[in-house]
Amino acid sequence: MTNKCNEPALRQIYIKLNTEESKLQKKYKPRNEKNKVPKRTKKMTIRYSEDEYRKLQFRSKEAGLKPTAFIRKSSLEDKINKTDPTLITRIVEMDEKINHMKLNGNDMAQTLRTEFNDLKDKFFDELGGCL
Repeated sequence: MTNKCNEPALRQIYIKLNTEESKLQKKYKPRNEKNKVPKRTKKMTIRYSEDEYRKLQFRSKEAGLKPTAFIRKSSLEDKINKTDPTLITRIVEMDEKINHMKLNGNDMAQTLRTEFNDLKDKFFDELGGCL
């Protein structure tokens, strides 16, 4: 069954409706199945003082998140890890020093290496296994 319009006005309306419908279909695509994030339909407005806002910006940047993601994550009681870059640098330096001691034939190096690796493992486990 074909839908043929003989009148030009009806044909224009038919074409217009079809193109508008196809635009809506392109605009509102279904959510990606790989992305299991639920559709967020609720909105909240929060007011901050200048100091609070700066602190929020700093903390979200420090956590490597956008402010909205930071607020969402912290409000839903997920753990947000704060990693001090100087602490990571210090761990690497200590690791290199223990390796240097081992190369020089120091017998304590193996004991230190074992203890240090245990501390590193605990530290990275608390960070969630990643930097």
